Amino acid sequence: MPFITPMLVQSFHRRGLNVIEDQKPVLARGCRLREVEGQQPTLQIPEGQIKMTGSGLEIIKLCDGERTVAQIVHLLTEKYATAPKEKIQQETLSFLKRLNERAVLIFQ
Repeated sequence: MPFITPMLVQSFHRRGLNVIEDQKPVLARGCRLREVEGQQPTLQIPEGQIKMTGSGLEIIKLCDGERTVAQIVHLLTEKYATAPKEKIQQETLSFLKRLNERAVLIFQ
């Protein structure tokens, strides 16, 4: 069963991030991932675009409104099994928080 460690959740709550394990992140209205062959993928947002690479691109692709935050973290920890689970959790939640603060991502 995928989960996010309670200590990590408490840490993020203290810093003002109210991400709950069962919330389902999805791109906000007016935002979309643009992938064109031969070009770097970009996240199109009303203010412009954000170039996407590496794990950030993977996280965005998983934010489909169907998967929960816990499921996204679980998938990433499985894919990157050699990386520390806590680091993957922390970086994923931080990335989701930054996108939410920019109104690019919402939680359902």
